[in-house]
Amino acid sequence: MKSLVLLFQQGQFASPKRPEQSFSIETFREECRRQEIAGSQEVYLQVVYHVPHFIVLPKDIDACAVYQHHFPEIKNEDIACAQLSDKLQKIAYPKEAALEQVAEEMLPHHHLLADAYLLLNYAIKKSRKQKLLLLHRVADDLQVILAQNGQLLFANSFKATNNIEAQYFIAAVAQEYGPVENVLLGGDPALEEGIKEHFKHISRFSIPEEIQEFLHCQSQLL
Repeated sequence: MKSLVLLFQQGQFASPKRPEQSFSIETFREECRRQEIAGSQEVYLQVVYHVPHFIVLPKDIDACAVYQHHFPEIKNEDIACAQLSDKLQKIAYPKEAALEQVAEEMLPHHHLLADAYLLLNYAIKKSRKQKLLLLHRVADDLQVILAQNGQLLFANSFKATNNIEAQYFIAAVAQEYGPVENVLLGGDPALEEGIKEHFKHISRFSIPEEIQEFLHCQSQLL
């Protein structure tokens, strides 16, 4: 079975190898038909999609109910919950209805993965021997994840319309949880200029480059 891996952000698809070249849902449909893979049993579709907000709670709390309390405009059936790799916590986040519809329509074998879920598990894994701050920005959405010794200390998303706002949220988290030496920065590269004077080590990562490791993390949880 062949594997087809795509990104999905702000209603657009993109190839992990060319994330800057996005294409619409309709173009995806047309390409599936043109390449004669629509309805194929031989193609496994994996899509990493961006979620604008999420919450993380202890595993014994109904995360979906808490999420709906904070975001009452989202129906319960449109909320997903999943246990994290630390076995202690769960994440709740919104499903992507348009993505689910086109995936069901085009390819019967598919798996849709929220970027926040993958990033949280990635941070847990990478922090086993260090204190790690992971920052990922897509448009106005800033995802901030702090982990140490394989445990999450902080995880949330913020609306940051500019770098000044983003830097404020990052500084507030760092101030509350103490010094952080290692920072992983993904998404909008412009954020690095504003924070580099506050952190000793900043490394760039991207979901396209790290996607196989993310998916490997996910496969171990299935």
